[in-house]
Amino acid sequence: MEISEQEYLELKQTVAELKQKIEDAERPKIFKMADYVTETPFEYVKNTADDVPCFEPISSLGNAWKAFCSLAKLIHVKNANFYMSNTCYGRPYIRNSESLSVCPKKLNDLTPEQQQVSIEMLNEMIPIWNTFFKRIHKTVMFDSTGRGTYRTIEVIYRNDYEKDGCVECENLEPLEGS
Repeated sequence: MEISEQEYLELKQTVAELKQKIEDAERPKIFKMADYVTETPFEYVKNTADDVPCFEPISSLGNAWKAFCSLAKLIHVKNANFYMSNTCYGRPYIRNSESLSVCPKKLNDLTPEQQQVSIEMLNEMIPIWNTFFKRIHKTVMFDSTGRGTYRTIEVIYRNDYEKDGCVECENLEPLEGS
């Protein structure tokens, strides 16, 4: 049975697509906690405009996020098994049968139920973190001249992660020379 070159190329393309689908199906899915939480923790304060001193907190997946991910795994460490024993003096003594329980190494190691518990926990904990971050990081020191004369500038905290421009920044005066 002969096939035309066009049919051959179409079949070759179909085989390549099927191979890709098989590879995708066999590849383990990576669970990304950041995709499921309502907000991520503030990490640092950054200037968000080039020509006006408009400073806002930035959420990133840096050290604060890594700490929250560690807590999300650590909450699922299994309890040890305990049993009644005696001390060397014959007194009753409760012991645990395991030394330290093992913490899951990856978020993918959690069951779907454990992942859901971790998501719920982070959705309650991160807003608390962000509240305290705002309390501590109210201002930054800013030198508009570059000569070492710093003044205090308030950090702008917007509600509900506004995406459409910063009204507060638009009302600020541009820096000299810009």
